[in-house]
Amino acid sequence: MRILLEKLGTVSLSAALVGLLVCSPVSQVLGQSSSTKSQAVAAQKQAAAGQPAEKQSKTARSVQKDVEKQAAAKHKQEEETLVAEAIEAVKLTQQVLDELNAGKKEDALKTLEKAIGKIELAVALNPNVAFLPVSVESRVYDLWATVEAVEKRLKQVQQAFEKGQIQVARRTLWPLASEVVVSTTKLPVALYPQAIKKVAPLIRAGKIEEAKEQLQLALNLLVVTETVYPLPVLRANVMLAEAEKLAEKPNRSDKENKRLEELLKEVEHQIRLGRVLGYLDPDRAEKMLHEAKQIRNRTQGGKSGKGFFDRIKELFRNWGIWSDNESRASKR
Repeated sequence: MRILLEKLGTVSLSAALVGLLVCSPVSQVLGQSSSTKSQAVAAQKQAAAGQPAEKQSKTARSVQKDVEKQAAAKHKQEEETLVAEAIEAVKLTQQVLDELNAGKKEDALKTLEKAIGKIELAVALNPNVAFLPVSVESRVYDLWATVEAVEKRLKQVQQAFEKGQIQVARRTLWPLASEVVVSTTKLPVALYPQAIKKVAPLIRAGKIEEAKEQLQLALNLLVVTETVYPLPVLRANVMLAEAEKLAEKPNRSDKENKRLEELLKEVEHQIRLGRVLGYLDPDRAEKMLHEAKQIRNRTQGGKSGKGFFDRIKELFRNWGIWSDNESRASKR
């Protein structure tokens, strides 16, 4: 099976390494989806790294449910692309292999016929598609740390690299990720049908071991694409949405003014965290921070108005994600 880091919102070497190192095995349950609790992964990563988890700010905690909803929406969006016929074809392919291992040659041939029929139907129902999605898994890596703590870690990574201590650098770098990873297993239309069609003649000829090898080859053609959504960006977006509503409200109460100030302060923290983790390039982050400061100035003293957030929302909206033709590939 192959893994494609299809869309990774990073531009720096350190961030690219983060994207590679946090990968965990994908679910092999076709047609189903799974997710990982962010708190559990955060605790595991930080415990493994020998560091206590920093406490999330009260403001960050207050928007956690909305952030989780956004992460769930990303998963749901990908889940809706699953192709039932392709899922069944892969399940049947595995069944053929199991039946051959059990010595059930005739049963295997019947199941193979069904598998070929399912994949042909899947291709017919989805023309002009190169890959057919068959399963989705989501994982959340939530890093609770100050910008200063991350910068200290990065210095340790650099020092380890300079000393040639690659494994030390790898372990030190490993916790520095705060992201939602949506992994989608896909069936390659150009290769998979041809691969399983080669199995029948082998079974008929009594070449069972070769047939099993061909089936395994077909299953190994499945591809995993991973789309990475940085949590600092998701959190900042959620906070900006709430802050904009407050900023537009005339005659805000003292409590609302305090909430607006806290939200904008936390947005700036998330931008800085996204920058130091490599999810935001420095130039864009600086522009975002400048706009956040401008918003704070315009809303001081209970002032209100519309359009204050247009520029910063545009910066977030145009935040770059790698395109498909810039994908990174590696064999599992």
